[in-house]
Formats: sequence, C-alpha cells, structure tokens
Amino acid sequence: MREGLRVAEIERISRESFNLVQERYEKLRELFPEVFTEGKIDFTKLRAALGDLVDDSPERYLFTWAGKSEAIRSLQTPSRATLIPCEEESINFEEASHIFIEGENLEVLKLLLKSYYGRVKMVYIDPPYNTGEDFIYKDDYKDPLKAYLIQTGQIDEKGNYMTSSQERSGRYHSAWLSMMYPRLFLARQLLREDGLLVVHIDEHEVAHLQLLLNEIFGEENCLGTIIWDKMNPKGDAKGVSYQHESILLYAKHLETFTKNCRFVRPKPNAQRILKKARELYARLGKKELPRDLESCMRKYNLPLELCREHIKTITLEDINAEFKEWLKSQKDLSGGEAAYCRIDEKGQVNVLVLWPGQIKKKL
Repeated sequence: MREGLRVAEIERISRESFNLVQERYEKLRELFPEVFTEGKIDFTKLRAALGDLVDDSPERYLFTWAGKSEAIRSLQTPSRATLIPCEEESINFEEASHIFIEGENLEVLKLLLKSYYGRVKMVYIDPPYNTGEDFIYKDDYKDPLKAYLIQTGQIDEKGNYMTSSQERSGRYHSAWLSMMYPRLFLARQLLREDGLLVVHIDEHEVAHLQLLLNEIFGEENCLGTIIWDKMNPKGDAKGVSYQHESILLYAKHLETFTKNCRFVRPKPNAQRILKKARELYARLGKKELPRDLESCMRKYNLPLELCREHIKTITLEDINAEFKEWLKSQKDLSGGEAAYCRIDEKGQVNVLVLWPGQIKKKL
C-alpha cells in the first residue's frame, strides 16, 4: 500500500468502513454553512451560492447506463465485512513489509478507506475484460435479461413488452459499468493528491472505461493511454484483428501530479545521435562523391578528379540511408534509441511508429 508498511499495521486498519456520505456532508457544511437548514441541505440556496456554475439546461452531455443509480448507492453502503490476519499462512509475519489482502475487492476498498483515505501513491487495476467468460461477481451485477429489460423500461414488472423491439446488447456493458463505478470511485478516494490510477483493459470495454474515468476523475486529469503490444493477432477475427491492449492513466489532480513527477526520461546517447544527424544534414544539397566511392579512392591514393562524372547532389534520401547505416554500426544503442532513424526536411530526428512511414515523435 505504501513504502515501509508492516503487517503489524493491520491492527490500525479500522474495523468500520468509511462513511463516504457523511464525509462529503461535513465538507459541504464546512464550505457552504449558509445552505443548511435544520441540518438538511437546501438545494435552492446551494444553487444560489454557486451562481452561474449551475447548469439547468435540459440538454447537456451525460454518460449514463441502466443501473447507474444503484451502483452509486452500493458505494455509499457501509461494509459489514472485517479484516482478519492469517498468521498461519504468512511468512515472517511480524517482520514482513507488505500486506496481501484476499477478499471481495469492493468490500476491501470500503474497509481500507477509513484508514488510508488520501494516502495511496498508486492504484493499479486489471479488471475483468467483459469477454462473456470472465465476469462473475458476488454483488450480482450480471443481471438476468429480464431484470435488464425491466430496468430499461422495455418490459413491465409482469413481463409485458412496452416497446415493439427490444435492445439487449447494452445489458453486458451496463452490468460491467455498474461493477466498475464504485470500485474506481473508491480507488480515487484512496489516492494522495499527487496519486496515480493505472487501469489495464482490452478492446471490449476500453471506450466505456475512458468515459467512466472521465466522469470520476475529470477529463482534465487524463494522462493518456499506453498501448501494449500483447501478441500476434489471431486469424479468426471478424474485423480488424486486435494486437494490443490499453493501459489508461489518470492523475487525481494533474497539476499536483506533474509537479512531483518527471515525464521525460534522459536518453544517454541522444546527444551523439543528434550530433551525427546535424553533420549529415549540413551536407544536404551539396555536390559530393558517394561516400563509398570516395573511401575507395582515398584507400588506394587515387586522385578524386578521376571520378568527376560520379559527383552528385546530396539528397535527403542519401542522408537518411547513411544515417541508418551509422545507427546500425553503433552497438551500444538501445532498440528505442535506434528507432530514431529518420532525419526530416528541417533536420529534426524522428522515430517511425505505428503505421509504416508515419512520423509520431521527435528526439
């Protein structure tokens, strides 16, 4: 959970789950004491206090799904579980520096929240991909079809159809989103102000996951997506074969996170690569003998004037060909450094990624 945590600290983890509603109530009362009447929130006064920040328009951007309200209620419900140390299954119980917790993750998150609210540096989640085979949870979010049709107003409680045609595919996305919402929400509460959330997902739910994270963390706190090349695509795909999975990164507060984190990793050989690129680019447009021919003439002490008819104007293609050969000769370059193998029209060094010939990054 954090550096230096010892098993003994499990004694300090509260046996009562965090009351999220009460905590937010207290914060709101501290910020806007004038909007409370007899201990209750007067939303008319709250709207007046917020002024133009309140959006009353009937049409606005929303992300919702069948079961969202129930998912919100589930995260507000206190846990009835408790954490029990398992000394007989542990190694060096008293001296161990980390805690491994086995349990239903939503209940565990609720139990950890009271003791670790705002203290966690990073949360990594590898959730079910919702492929149809990996999605079984005790909180019963994999609703039967009838429950989904009732929830979405397509049939009534007696099973009578309310529409002429029924939409059923959304059931699986809705169930998955309802499972993920409270867990991601509570994960954010655990993070420090400079904390980071990392979620690994495949193509089945990546689009919905990003919308969900934008709602919980705020779109402005998205750090981006890392593409992970997992394997060669299978030949039985009905459309374009997927060869990658996605790793989504969100900061709790982007400004605080970036103050304490360096995104740029120094490249030890960058200056040497750039120096060579500048030397080659300086020859662009000049008239020269091909380097291999000139080298041969000098080796045998032959006058260069004998090869005047072979003098040519150096092009960008010539420069890049020589640049690639030079990179191959440098045995101490990493694969990532050697990928910066193209000099563009402005003399900048680029790396080729994704589609062949598409320039994406500069050194």
